[in-house]
Order: sequence, then structure tokens, then C-alpha cells
Amino acid sequence: VRSPVIFSGKSLYHSIILPNSGPLPPRVGQRTSYTIVWEIRNFTNDLEKVEVEGFLPPNVSWEGKISPSDARITFDAASGRIKWAVGSLKAGVGVLSPALSGAFQLSVIPAEPDLGRAPILLDGSRLTARDVFVNEEIEKRLEPLSTELSEDAGTDADEWTVVK
Repeated sequence: VRSPVIFSGKSLYHSIILPNSGPLPPRVGQRTSYTIVWEIRNFTNDLEKVEVEGFLPPNVSWEGKISPSDARITFDAASGRIKWAVGSLKAGVGVLSPALSGAFQLSVIPAEPDLGRAPILLDGSRLTARDVFVNEEIEKRLEPLSTELSEDAGTDADEWTVVK
């Protein structure tokens, strides 16, 4: 039986690990930074070749800050691809022990067409891995992450969309 894997992501403004700056709600022409957190939980079988990737839209900038500092999270400016090379992941991570988390900081400078919207910060988040026990590939995808900070208890919905 293939190991159940839970892959999740969230965008935050209020982050202890990577503090952010800029106006909330985001304002046209002004830079606001956000923290993206990816989390992986693995239940029954060891995994290998675990990788996570996501892509920045053209109006979003990589800030070069990651957590933990030894996480193998890299950014390719030519493609806008962020890659987290996890490697191996033991069974029980996120179940018997804390979930594996990787975080990084992005920023956006909204433009006039973004008014009243929650701009996408990260698109195409995807986890791939190989289940060692059953020798099968695993793939999980996430919806795009935006300035809609529903996982950030320190914000209100009126702080998620772009204003003038």
C-alpha cells in the first residue's frame, strides 16, 4: 500500500521565522513581502527523491531568505522556479514527529490591474517523490498561493486585496 502523503502550503505576512514588511493591505506601487511555507507529512513508508517546486509570476520577486537556513531551497531566475530538494523522508514525519517545513520570502509590487484582487504569489506548487516500499511515484499539487492570507490569524480579509 502506497504511503499517504499530505502536502500543504500557506502564505503569511505575520511570520516569526521570516519577518515581512510593507503595507497591509498591499498598495499599488509599493512592495510588500510575504512568507511562503510548504509542509510535508508522510505516514507509512519511507520516501526518496522528494522534491517540491513552485513558480513565481512575473510581478513577484524572490527575496533570497529561506528557513531553515540549511534547507536546500533554490531559485532559478530564468524560469521563476523555486525548488526544494528534500531528498529522503522517513515514514511518520508529521505524524509521530513534527511535519517537515520549508519556508521562503517573496515580495510583490501590485499594479493598477491588481486593484481589488489578491495577487498570486506562487503558482504550480507540486511535490514529487518515490515510495520506497511499493516503488511507485507520488505527486501532489496545490492551488496557487496568493495574498489571501486565510492561514494567517493576524490578518483580516480586508487586508488581503490590493488598494490604491
